Amino acid sequence: MKIKINQIFVGEDGKTPLKDNVDTPTPITLRIVCIKAVLNPLKDDDFNKKMEKYNLWKLFLKAEDVVELTAEEITILKQSIDQCWIPLILGQAVEMLEQKGGK
Repeated sequence: MKIKINQIFVGEDGKTPLKDNVDTPTPITLRIVCIKAVLNPLKDDDFNKKMEKYNLWKLFLKAEDVVELTAEEITILKQSIDQCWIPLILGQAVEMLEQKGGK
């Protein structure tokens, strides 16, 4: 499935873009969320899972605007995002990855 990775996350008001950092206010994108999620090891990650996440990191790093993901890769991303991001980010990320257009 082709996913746009430059989609921007919004804050609690549903309108204002969330920022990555107070000092460098870059809007948080799906690319940022996914990269940080796959670089965050989970307790049960074995060697193979870590390599899958590494390969996803490389994919997101190289991509300009769109990535092609398998259903398995989307599952890995959703599980990783669930473990390291707050519900506001998780919900939007799932909608973006499943292309449900919740925003």
